[in-house]
Amino acid sequence: MGTSIIPVDLLNPGQVFACLGFLEAADLLCGPAEGGFVWDEETDTLARFALTAAGSKAPVAAIVSFLRQATVSACVPAGSPLRAKEPGVDTIELEAGVFPCREPDTPSALPAMLACGGSPERLVVDHWADGSSRDTLKFWAGMAGYSGAALVRDMLEQIAAWPEDVTAAAISDPFNASALQSSSLRFDLRKDYVAIGLGFTVNAHPSMAIVGYPLVEVLAAVGLSHARPLRIDKLHYRYGVIGEVVPPPFARAALGGATAPFRTRRFSMRLLWPGQEGQARAISFAEEEMSR
Repeated sequence: MGTSIIPVDLLNPGQVFACLGFLEAADLLCGPAEGGFVWDEETDTLARFALTAAGSKAPVAAIVSFLRQATVSACVPAGSPLRAKEPGVDTIELEAGVFPCREPDTPSALPAMLACGGSPERLVVDHWADGSSRDTLKFWAGMAGYSGAALVRDMLEQIAAWPEDVTAAAISDPFNASALQSSSLRFDLRKDYVAIGLGFTVNAHPSMAIVGYPLVEVLAAVGLSHARPLRIDKLHYRYGVIGEVVPPPFARAALGGATAPFRTRRFSMRLLWPGQEGQARAISFAEEEMSR
């Protein structure tokens, strides 16, 4: 079995979602996988995520390698006239009857698929196009209709551009591997801001650059393909983690705050409107909920 252990901040929801993304990706790319959170004291929020998968290669290294070579396509229903509008994002038709939602009105809402060369494995990123009763957890908005597939493409290009030393560091500590970003899926609270709290808007200062964390963003989106935190209201969610190494179904249930026969911890995530109410949302902070 291959094993990886990476640091994670339990008070950064995007990192927690990305841990589930690592688990989902390892289960698909490496074979049967299990993962879980490890902490020394019950009050520790700086923890570790342990990930094991079939094969001898460390799963985090395998996933980072896949992402560095992956390309992104927008997915459309069979026979749909919709096509991705951004240069460099191809469009593929899914099989008849296989689509996560009704056909969108705009290509900006199309789900994305990540592929690597001739490998048959595909990672689907589709939480923003979920047609079920689950919350889509789509935090970004505006940007002249820039699509989720294009956002993922941009972040994969940032990952692919890392030199060897940065890539090696990212395998050991993926959630602190950074890149300059103008936009993102808004999952990492370290990048996001609300202008009224900051005292100014970065958009008014074109010489300023914002550092983001592309592995957090991409893998958080992957992690949300099969699980979501529990929505309390538009600006309040609850998420949970399991303190045991478990298969994906248990980790998915824990993310939504479900009761499980394992050591669990639950957290409250708060968001703000960085601009006009009802549009984009930004994660403001998270705090642990007291156990009852």
